[in-house]
Amino acid sequence: MTDRAAQAVHLAHRDPRERISKSFMIGADLCGWRAWYDIHDPKPFRMTEKVAFGKAVDAGVELVIAARRSGQEPDFALSRRAAEATAEDHALPIDWAAVDAALFAFHVDVIPQFDWAYCVTQQRLALEIDGIGAVDGHPDVILADGTILDVKTAARSKAPNAAATAYLELGFYALAYEAFSGSASPRVGYVTWVRSRSPYWQVVTAPVTDRMRVIARHLASAKARAVEADALLNEGALAPANSTLTNGPKFPGLCADCSHAPWNLGACAIAEEVSDAAA
Repeated sequence: MTDRAAQAVHLAHRDPRERISKSFMIGADLCGWRAWYDIHDPKPFRMTEKVAFGKAVDAGVELVIAARRSGQEPDFALSRRAAEATAEDHALPIDWAAVDAALFAFHVDVIPQFDWAYCVTQQRLALEIDGIGAVDGHPDVILADGTILDVKTAARSKAPNAAATAYLELGFYALAYEAFSGSASPRVGYVTWVRSRSPYWQVVTAPVTDRMRVIARHLASAKARAVEADALLNEGALAPANSTLTNGPKFPGLCADCSHAPWNLGACAIAEEVSDAAA
């Protein structure tokens, strides 16, 4: 099993009642009910083209970075094979020419913007953070100076302040890194392949401020306490009830591919209500 395959198995079996993760918190922020069902009625993840494409680009970018870290030119054929390996478990079509374009553009446009010497990719940060509890995170890239970069693909560009206000994602990663290393992270950022008609890499960074740390700690703690309270309230219950993760989806479109939606054989009633309201 490859490192990425082993990581995928580990990520698929993370339980927020044991360790809170960035992915769970972001998911709970988008829809608390979906996060709650993920705990009490877990279902296989429904792969979409957007997610499959993003996973392929992530895997290829990791090898482009590894080549630069060792002072070599990237082997794009090797990076493509790493990207293709992410499609082994699903039959979704992926635009491999677009993946190749993203990898080449990363080498040309993003690599010169940072010092990649001694950087690490997919470092697991599993530890305790004061005020939050046990956490588990995998930042895409941590540079030697502690800068944290999250590699994304998206249909639209991010706002100029996206990194500065990403408290549950980049802010959380900064807290985890600082607890892990004992050193302050100077900045965080998104490196996003924008899949527009003329695709490009967008880099948005922000300094890690005390304000970001405080907000990230409070928001992450709130999510962790909600999970703890849910576990206590449902201890010994024949049928668990949701009273702590009750926010609905931020966007009606989130319900379409949700594993818990009734049309995907799930038990969520809110999905029907939101869908009807949006019709």
